[in-house]
Amino acid sequence: MQLAHSVPALRQRIHDAVKERSDIASQSLRDQWQRLVLRPLSRLHELGSEPGLYVVVVDALDECDNDDNVQVIVRLLAEARSLEKVRLRVFLTSRPVMSIRDGFRRITDAEHKDFVLHDISPPIVDHDIKLFLETELQAVGQRWRPHAG
Repeated sequence: MQLAHSVPALRQRIHDAVKERSDIASQSLRDQWQRLVLRPLSRLHELGSEPGLYVVVVDALDECDNDDNVQVIVRLLAEARSLEKVRLRVFLTSRPVMSIRDGFRRITDAEHKDFVLHDISPPIVDHDIKLFLETELQAVGQRWRPHAG
């Protein structure tokens, strides 16, 4: 799990949760979210770690096969606000499909901020794409530049 890799202090807590429930992958999404994400993060301060800001990235939620699961996932992600000692932000990408829109309609505006790419002015988008391409092409150039010597 990427969370355990990215936040080493959580590794043991997540390992313990999996050991306690070896069938965790077959449990409900709510149970998995509680045991593998919220509970370990809520106890992070017990491990002497400084409370911080963590970001969970959910990419392409619209590719989820089950519309009911999509709505459950959106509600569970909103529960991140229940963490008191840790700030957890969720960055979610998706096409604007109806099941996801419905899921967000059921949570308050205070719990989420919509950011629609089509509403961004084209010059800003063009600048961001140019900056990304320049940076990535420079990195490729550095990797493939013959060693001097």
